[in-house]
Formats: sequence, C-alpha cells, structure tokens
Amino acid sequence: MKNPFKKETVYRADYDDVEEFIQKFYEDPEYEFVVDMESHNDTSLRFHVDGKLDDWSQKKVEEFREGKRRPFICGALLNDLCRQKIIKPGEYIVDVSW
Repeated sequence: MKNPFKKETVYRADYDDVEEFIQKFYEDPEYEFVVDMESHNDTSLRFHVDGKLDDWSQKKVEEFREGKRRPFICGALLNDLCRQKIIKPGEYIVDVSW
C-alpha cells in the first residue's frame, strides 16, 4: 500500500508571538490575532506566504498602516513582511491555544 502522506516544511508559531511581532513591526499595539482572524481556542490557521499582494490586499495593508481596522488581514501582513524580506516565503501555521 502506498503511503498517502508527504513530507512538508512549514514555519510554525503561537498566535501570541505572531501578534506581538505584528504589533512591534507595524507599531500597532492594538492588533489582536484572534480577533482579526476570528479564531477559536485549539485551532491552527495556515497561510501561504510568497510576498505577493494583489491590489485589494495591498490596499488593506496600507489602510492597516493608517490605523484602520480590517478583518482577516494577517495573511496580507505576512505577505507584506515577506515582500520586505522580514520573513521567508513558505507555508506558515499559527497555533491558537489559550
């Protein structure tokens, strides 16, 4: 029988570490990952990060920098960080557990 599982490399972090990283980098102490992503306890969220932002995502990032709140922005922020070479391209998993 052929094994259906594949080996994969991912970057993984706890939500509070990601939250703090975004707060510091974007100088926004009010950013909350769980609120942004409407996450529940004991979940993991996956993001494909390649540093590419479509026009809509770019506008969301610009508005975020201006202090405007936009839901579900974490993926766009991670791609913005990648585009700026702060983080590497790849698959990112954020674990939510409190």
